[in-house]
Amino acid sequence: MASDVVWDDEFVASATDVMEQRDIRGVEVPDSNFVTNYDLTTEQLLSQIWQRLTGAGGGGEPAPGKHGNGIVSVTALPSAKALVEDEDNFVMATPDLAFRAVVENSGENQEVGVEVVLTIDQSPQPIEKRGTIQIINPGERKTITFRNLGQIVQFSQKTTLKVEAKPVEGETNISNNTAAYSVTFTLVP
Repeated sequence: MASDVVWDDEFVASATDVMEQRDIRGVEVPDSNFVTNYDLTTEQLLSQIWQRLTGAGGGGEPAPGKHGNGIVSVTALPSAKALVEDEDNFVMATPDLAFRAVVENSGENQEVGVEVVLTIDQSPQPIEKRGTIQIINPGERKTITFRNLGQIVQFSQKTTLKVEAKPVEGETNISNNTAAYSVTFTLVP
């Protein structure tokens, strides 16, 4: 934010004066908006970032308190069919088939670089898609979407679809990190 203020106060005014002195018209001095989301500058968020960077004792170890993430839900797209564990899920394999996973930070600390992996168990080789949640705060839910699956899934065979939020540093409870679903891909609804 400071860079935007310095740009406006020091550069824009001076550049405008010089262009007026030299009778330059039709050229606007570019604006600087380095910070486009001011929610990222709140005291609470910056405090969490500081705790994460410095660790509990300043030596880089994880901040005190619980760490972790869990899978809340997985939805097949574009049908918006919510998958249900312990049931047979029939999913239409359209060309734009995708899966949206909702991940919740179930800990007390901000987490960054949370890797989420979707695996569809099929032969001769499983399908694996990876994604990363850049930053997630305590209690916050984020979605990640795995795309381009409609042309590569196998039809009419029961398989297992698994979504896993990889454990983060300091996480001790990993029981909610993985959700597995029995899925059969169909060509008709």
